[in-house]
Amino acid sequence: MAEGVRYIKISKIDKNGVDNTNTLQSINQITIPYSTGNVVYKILNISEEPTFFTYYVENPNIEWADRADIEYDFSSSISQANVNPSLGSNNGAAVDITSITDNLNFYLETNPYTPNFGNGYRLNTYSQKGIYFNTSGSINVIDGGAQTQFHTIKLHQNADTLDSKTWKPSVDGNPYTFELSSSLSNTSPGDIFWISVGNVVASSVIQFTFSGDTFFQITSSNAVGPSIETIPEPYFDGNFARSLDCQPTLNNVISNRRGNLYQDVDYNSGISTPTNYTLILNNTALKAEVPDSNYTLTRNTRPRYEGTKNTTQKINTWTRNGSWGSNEGSYGKEPSISVDIPLIYEFEFGSGTTPEILGWGGFKMGKILNVQTADSVRDVDPSEGLKLQQQFFPFPSSLSTIAAYRKIVYNGAEVNAGVSPNNATGSAITGSGTGDNVHFWSISQSVSDYYYSLNNNLPTNTEISITQYNPNTAGSSPTSPQTSKILTTKFGIPSISNYALTSSNSYSYGVLGNSGGGFGFLQLTGSVATPISRVIKDSNGNYASGEPIRATFDTIGDEIVKSLNNNEKWFITVYNEFEFIGNKGTYDNALTTGSLSPMNNGYNTLDGNGDYLNPLAYKGVYEIIGTRTDFTPNPDLQQFILSTPIYKPDGITLAGASEYQVGDGGLGILIWKAQSSNKSEYVLLQDSLNGTGKGCFVNKFTTQIIKDNLLNITKEFGSNKV
Repeated sequence: MAEGVRYIKISKIDKNGVDNTNTLQSINQITIPYSTGNVVYKILNISEEPTFFTYYVENPNIEWADRADIEYDFSSSISQANVNPSLGSNNGAAVDITSITDNLNFYLETNPYTPNFGNGYRLNTYSQKGIYFNTSGSINVIDGGAQTQFHTIKLHQNADTLDSKTWKPSVDGNPYTFELSSSLSNTSPGDIFWISVGNVVASSVIQFTFSGDTFFQITSSNAVGPSIETIPEPYFDGNFARSLDCQPTLNNVISNRRGNLYQDVDYNSGISTPTNYTLILNNTALKAEVPDSNYTLTRNTRPRYEGTKNTTQKINTWTRNGSWGSNEGSYGKEPSISVDIPLIYEFEFGSGTTPEILGWGGFKMGKILNVQTADSVRDVDPSEGLKLQQQFFPFPSSLSTIAAYRKIVYNGAEVNAGVSPNNATGSAITGSGTGDNVHFWSISQSVSDYYYSLNNNLPTNTEISITQYNPNTAGSSPTSPQTSKILTTKFGIPSISNYALTSSNSYSYGVLGNSGGGFGFLQLTGSVATPISRVIKDSNGNYASGEPIRATFDTIGDEIVKSLNNNEKWFITVYNEFEFIGNKGTYDNALTTGSLSPMNNGYNTLDGNGDYLNPLAYKGVYEIIGTRTDFTPNPDLQQFILSTPIYKPDGITLAGASEYQVGDGGLGILIWKAQSSNKSEYVLLQDSLNGTGKGCFVNKFTTQIIKDNLLNITKEFGSNKV
C-alpha cells in the first residue's frame, strides 16, 4: 500500500467463512500494523457493496505497506496497593494496571465499566487468530474486619467474566496466590479486557494489596492469512473490448444513481444521531441512492402504499357479475382461489321439498369421506372435534325492542335484555354501542369436524356432481340431476308445515311489509273472526285444513320464540295465491284462479354467473328470526321479524307496512319449522328430487383423479354396496 491511501476495502466474509457485516458497518477507525509501525486510519465515510465495504479514510501519509500480520503483545504490572471495591459485590472495582509493553497502543486509561476506578486494554482490531489473556500473582486483604469473609478476583471481557477465583484469607495472614487465564478466537473491535477485585458480601469498604510480581499479559501468534494466487481479470490475449456478447460485466455500475427527492442519513458513528445531522437540516446532505420512481411508478406504489385486492364469488371458478368482473384482481380469467377439495359426501336418500320450497329437493346426509389419495380415505366422524360455539344474529332495533322479539321466560319470570340467567334455556342478548343495527342475539350451538366439513365447503350456489349408486332400485321413476347447485346445508324440510293461511279468507288477516334495518315482517291479528289453521294431512297424504286457531302469542308466538331460543329455525313461505280446495284439495293441484307460485318480487333474476342472489327468497321463503305481541291498543297483534326485506313488484323496497295483504283475496302463507341441523344433517338443492336412493356428490371442481375413482372409493370406504 503506497503513500496517499484514501480507500480501504474489506470483505464481509473472512477467511474462516464468518460474516462480519454487523461489525464492519459500525467501526469508526482501522488499524494496520505496517513494518514501520501501526497506523490508524480514521473512517470518514462507508460504502456498502454486496460482498464488501469500502472505507473512505483520512490520509495518514505513510510510506509503505508491506504486511498484513497482526500480533498482540501487551504486558503490565499491577502495583495498586489500595483497591476500593465500593461499587458492590461480585464485580467489585477495577484494578489499576501499569503498561510496560503495548505494541498496538491499545492501553486504556479509563474503564467505562467502572469509570471511577481502574483501567484496561481495548482491542481496536478484528482478531485473525487466538488471543491469550493471563494474570497471576499474590493478593492480600489488609482490612482486618474482612479476614473472615470471602473475596473474588476476576478477568473480564466487557461486562462478562472470563475467569475468576474466590478465596478467604488465611489465619496466618499469608497472601493468596492466584492465576487467571482465557483464550479467545473471536473478538470484536471495541472489546475491553480488565481485572476486578471485590468482596462477596460487600458489607464494608475492603482494601487489598498485590505483590510486586503480579502482572497482566496479552499475547498471540502472528495472524497470517493463506497465500492467494493473483489472477488478472479479464485474462484474454485477444481484443476483448470487441467481444460485446461475452462480457458479463458490460454496463454494470459500481453504485446506484442518486435521486433528487430524499437525503441520505449517515449513522456510521452510531444509531442515535446521524453524523450528517447539520447537513440534513440545511437540506444539503448527499442525496440517497433511491430512485425517485419508487414513489411514482404504479408497480411500486400499489403494493406498498395504495394496496390491491383479490375477490371472488366461488372457489376454483372465475366469475362475472353483470358487465364487470366480480372476480377482481386475478390474472386473466384465472380464479382467485383454487383448491383441491378431497371430500365425498354420501346421502341416504333424496326427496322433494314442495310446497315449502316449490319444485326443489334435498338429501338426507350420510358419511363424509376425506380422501387424501384413492387408497387413503377416512370417515369424518360427527363426534370428532365436538364443541360449543356461539352464533350471533343481528337485530334491527334497540335492546329493549329486541327483548320483545326474543324473550326468555325462566322460573316463571321474564328475563330482561342483556341478562343471562343461570341454567336458563337459550341465551341473552348481547351487543355494543347504541342505536339500531348494533345488537345481536347469541345462541350456543354444538359443532364438530362433520359440521365444518359440510357447511364450510358447501356455501350457497356451490356446483356439485351427483352419483346414484343404483338408480334402478331407487324407486318408481326417480328424479335426480347429474349436476346441481347447493341451496343450503343449515336445515331440512319438515314432513308437514305447522300453520297455513289461505288467500280466500274473508278478512284481511294480516300484512307483509318491512321494518327498519333491511328486515321484513309478517303481521297477523288474532282479533279477526276468521282464524288461521293448523296443517294436517288427509287420508291421501295431502295437505288439508286442521284445527282453526287465532294467531296470538299464547297460541303461536310462545311456541316459536322458545323454539328459536333452542337454536331451531322457523320460516314462512309466501304464495301469490294459496288454497285448500274445499279444505281437502292437494297443495299442487290447480287453485281457484291459478297454479301455486311464490311471491318473490325482487329475487327472481339471475346474476352474471347464472346464480340467484337469494335462492330461498326466489322461492318465496323468508326466515323468522323473532316474534312479539306487546302492541297497544291491539294486544292480539302478532308480528314476526323476517331476515330478508320484502320488495315491490319493481324490485324496490317496500315503503310502508300495508303493501301486501295476507288473506281477503291476497297472499297465502305456510308457517313451518325446519328440521334442525346437528341432529340429522340435510343438504337442500336448487333442483327437483324425487325417489332418489343412496348415492354421493362431490364439488364440481374436485380433482379428476377422485372423480375417476369415485365408485371404487365409495365401495371400499363408503356405503356403496352395489
